[in-house]
Amino acid sequence: MPATQLLYCNEPPAAHYEALFLDLDGVCYLGAQPAPHAPEGLEKAKSLGAKTVYITNNSSRTPRTVAAHLSRIGIPTAEEEVVNSALTTAKQLGEYLPAGARVLVIGGAGVQEAVAEAGYETVSDADTDPVAVVQGLAENVGWAELSEAVLAIKKGALYFATNLDATLPKERGEMIGNGSLVAAVVNATGKTPVSAGKPDRYIYNYAKIHSGFENVLAVGDRLNTDIAGAVNAGIPALHVLTGVSRARDVLLAEPDERPNFLALDLSDLARPMPRVFKDGDVWRCAGHCAAVTQGTVVTDGSAMPGVILPNSYRAAAAAVWEYLDNGGKRENLRLPAQITVVRGE
Repeated sequence: MPATQLLYCNEPPAAHYEALFLDLDGVCYLGAQPAPHAPEGLEKAKSLGAKTVYITNNSSRTPRTVAAHLSRIGIPTAEEEVVNSALTTAKQLGEYLPAGARVLVIGGAGVQEAVAEAGYETVSDADTDPVAVVQGLAENVGWAELSEAVLAIKKGALYFATNLDATLPKERGEMIGNGSLVAAVVNATGKTPVSAGKPDRYIYNYAKIHSGFENVLAVGDRLNTDIAGAVNAGIPALHVLTGVSRARDVLLAEPDERPNFLALDLSDLARPMPRVFKDGDVWRCAGHCAAVTQGTVVTDGSAMPGVILPNSYRAAAAAVWEYLDNGGKRENLRLPAQITVVRGE
């Protein structure tokens, strides 16, 4: 793999990869609304031959409900195409618990149904002496539910969380995610949960077995879950700018959270991904270039502006990653406070 970690693809990724492993929140939709260019981007991707599997850390809803929601917003989806962290958590319980074990489940229908269908007795209070606690997301989870989890864990119950995302992207912005509620239980118990959600490789490996696809591309918006999980699973990853992690976050990403392809949105699945390469002291990408000069990020001959084109963004990512990997300090980098990538070519 090139030092930049960026790959190139002379044909559209949707034509090159057998299947797309797509995140949902911030990639395909923002709450009740489709993410920008998601319906038409996926329609085009499918026309180029790519199959789709939707992999989400959000365990609040069942795959059936998620598929219906996707279909309503213009992304036709079958229940079998959806893998959520509730399914993988229920599967993972089998490595720790006997069949029929009593489990205190916190969260929405997605995690409640997954744990029950895996053969466990689900309960809602600590006085029933559950042997494990599974914590997932639901909008009605509050002090009472979290306190039951704390009581059970303090009595010796094993602790599982479907995911650790601190926030959840919705129409109005980022809202509280399951990881923030998990943090309250961790703070009260001192126990860290086992989690089968991204960034753990478990959910991606489960999706491969579930779908039967091997030549896959992970697509996500959040660096520390979607992209890090793909890196952990050895799956190439494409990052989109429609959700949580923004362009500036990508430039400053840790090595284990760096994507292999940089995109604006899902319409880029139908566009070839140009090569990014080192040429002397600069990184080049399809006629654009970037370098880090005495801490200043320079694109196309000038200090990086706050609005840039996609191939300048890709060259800049390679340049900044090289700078960081060679010992440069993030605090010494001079970057715009906000970076917006626009499609102008």
